[in-house]
Amino acid sequence: NRGAGQSDQPDIPYSIAGMAEDVAGLMEALGVARAHICGASMGGMIAQELALRYPARVQTLQLHCTLGHIDPYGTLVVESLLRVRAREDREEWARAMLPWVLCRKTARERPEFVQLMLQRSLDNPYPTSYAGLRRQAEAIGGHDTLSRLPTIRVPTLVTLGTEDILVPPAFSREVHARIPGAEL
Repeated sequence: NRGAGQSDQPDIPYSIAGMAEDVAGLMEALGVARAHICGASMGGMIAQELALRYPARVQTLQLHCTLGHIDPYGTLVVESLLRVRAREDREEWARAMLPWVLCRKTARERPEFVQLMLQRSLDNPYPTSYAGLRRQAEAIGGHDTLSRLPTIRVPTLVTLGTEDILVPPAFSREVHARIPGAEL
């Protein structure tokens, strides 16, 4: 998505709706009329918006560890992490993110996996720039699909991690409860 990987990371305002427009444009350019859409975390927010704006393009929907609207605590977490990222120290950033993406059980029982995740982050040849990350965070802050989710009419699967720290299960349950016929 915009601001990540090898995509452009312009320092201009991003929105989840704009990223959904990017997906629809990519589908159009590739000649993909309809697809099974899957998104995790912010990708799940983009997937929600795509299903709401372009229902004919979505055959089925999978939303993993995502939310319909960020709460004040989530905003505080994002702002704190952005302050670390602004220092442009890749290792400090990677170490600051680990406790948010790995649960206590993983840290306790799989220290080798923790080290692997740290090393992969440090070795990433296409890290998200500070500007890209800040703009993604702003997009997340402006995301709110809760009142519109009941209009989604495609088969939908919502999954969550029972020990997810960054996106607690209650957020995925709320998304599930608002989409008619969705499975959890």
